[in-house]
Amino acid sequence: LFWKINFNWFENLEKINPVIIKNIRKKFLTKNNKGKSYKNIFLDRSDSPNKWHQILNYNETISLLKKYNFKILKLNNMEFKKQVKIFSKAKNIIGVHGAGFTNLIFCQKNTKVLELRSSKRNFKIFKSVSKINNLKYRCWVYKSKKNDNIEINQKKLDNYLKKLN
Repeated sequence: LFWKINFNWFENLEKINPVIIKNIRKKFLTKNNKGKSYKNIFLDRSDSPNKWHQILNYNETISLLKKYNFKILKLNNMEFKKQVKIFSKAKNIIGVHGAGFTNLIFCQKNTKVLELRSSKRNFKIFKSVSKINNLKYRCWVYKSKKNDNIEINQKKLDNYLKKLN
């Protein structure tokens, strides 16, 4: 309810103090490198109980991402420690705007990030976190459809993915 009353809290998050990010990294990043890691990850929101920020041409987009060896991840039920590990090892991260991008806190310098978002959302928190961590952040804005859902331009995505590999 708070966010409905005071929507400006997102703007406050955009001005996050870099010391907070550094302290979170220090607390949760460990030298334990056991477990799976993925070079390329896509943050899949299709299992979200909230039906906004979804990809209308989902199947086509997932097929294209898999062609370029992206691991499709659903974070809703994934253990926090596993999320930290995965993001700390990833080199390329793509996803639709959502809470999963908070894990950018754990990425290493020069990780490439592509945030896909609706034209109705102009939050820059993930851009701020990326700047603090020296990530290579990009954002593609799409015309908003019902519930802030978007349709991904497949040709543009294909061209972007070709340049990553």
